[in-house]
Amino acid sequence: MFPSLAILVAELPGFRFHRSITRPQFTKEQISDFDVFDRHADDAMRQAKLRLTEGYPIDFQDLVARFTLDSATEFLFGKDVHSQSAGLPYPDRPSLLFKPNLSGFENHPSNKFVNALLQGQMVVTRRAKKGIWPLTEIWGDRVAPFRKELDKFVGPLIQDAINRKQQKEDIDERGTLLDFLVDQTRGKKLSLLCRVPPTHFYEQT
Repeated sequence: MFPSLAILVAELPGFRFHRSITRPQFTKEQISDFDVFDRHADDAMRQAKLRLTEGYPIDFQDLVARFTLDSATEFLFGKDVHSQSAGLPYPDRPSLLFKPNLSGFENHPSNKFVNALLQGQMVVTRRAKKGIWPLTEIWGDRVAPFRKELDKFVGPLIQDAINRKQQKEDIDERGTLLDFLVDQTRGKKLSLLCRVPPTHFYEQT
């Protein structure tokens, strides 16, 4: 895979195949429903105002990253990771405004998901630089522990989509991307990389 090539514009054979089965989910009608994004944006603004009212600065990149992750996962899969429900982090050392985060912040399920996602991406990036990375992971797959953490979230979503498919013959046109893929593949295995474009994140930061 070429990370810089987006599924919606790349012309390689593999990309064309994936684009053919995902394009119906990116019609004007499908992406013009902004309720999901409005709800998560309102939550982000509310938390930012509360933290500023306390007299503490906010990490705007962290805030936008949580908003992007929640809105994207709900739009694509029908359920978000609730990363904003963990709250915003307080300033860390050596800031003069240092304050410990609330109890349970580090172990919040959404933060475990985000940390596993970031750590897994770092390992994959290092693999690309090494070229012969399998030789450096003879004793174990370094991505596997992070993938297990991600599977705790993704696995139930896939199973729910399969159950919905079994309960009714056709998926509603307004269903999620995951619903549509389950309907199109009809039980066949499909490997598809879902990546939230960084454009959304960069435009806000």
